[in-house]
Amino acid sequence: MTAQPPNERLWNDLIIEHWLGNEEPAIVDDDGVVSGQEMLQLAAGASALFDDLGFRPGDPIPALMDETRAAICMVVGGSM
Repeated sequence: MTAQPPNERLWNDLIIEHWLGNEEPAIVDDDGVVSGQEMLQLAAGASALFDDLGFRPGDPIPALMDETRAAICMVVGGSM
């Protein structure tokens, strides 16, 4: 894995910067609305799950995707 240039922000930096503390809708599905802040909290839980399963930063994580809030939050969590 290459080092990040000092002034370059990563994808997850941009996601956190935009959604942290943001109560605007980030996900709208059949079950309702998930705010940006809620999405980050769910993504943090997914990230912890991946850690518990032994995935390290940079490891590929196999996934079957659909359009559910859980799947979206797992993608975001996988980037953290």
